[in-house]
Amino acid sequence: MANWKYRIDLKDIWKMYDEEEIHPVEAAKMISQKLKEHEVYKDHHEELDSIIDEIEGSETEEEINASMQSLYDWADSPLPTVPGKMQRKMAWIATMF
Repeated sequence: MANWKYRIDLKDIWKMYDEEEIHPVEAAKMISQKLKEHEVYKDHHEELDSIIDEIEGSETEEEINASMQSLYDWADSPLPTVPGKMQRKMAWIATMF
């Protein structure tokens, strides 16, 4: 387990999407908006803009899954860690209950 700098909770959106209450396009817009409103965007918008653009452009399940993989890859970026301590990483992306 890692020590995460940020926690981004997308569970509510992901549940609606997973249960087909919302279309992938709507889910993509909601995820993008939530990312832009989160403190992580204020601190890392240069890195996140292209990922958010990719998410916002998603129209199918395959596209949203691919764009979310880009977000997960970014979030899993290692950060400087004190020797002997748990590995620091950028962000925990919560999508499941």
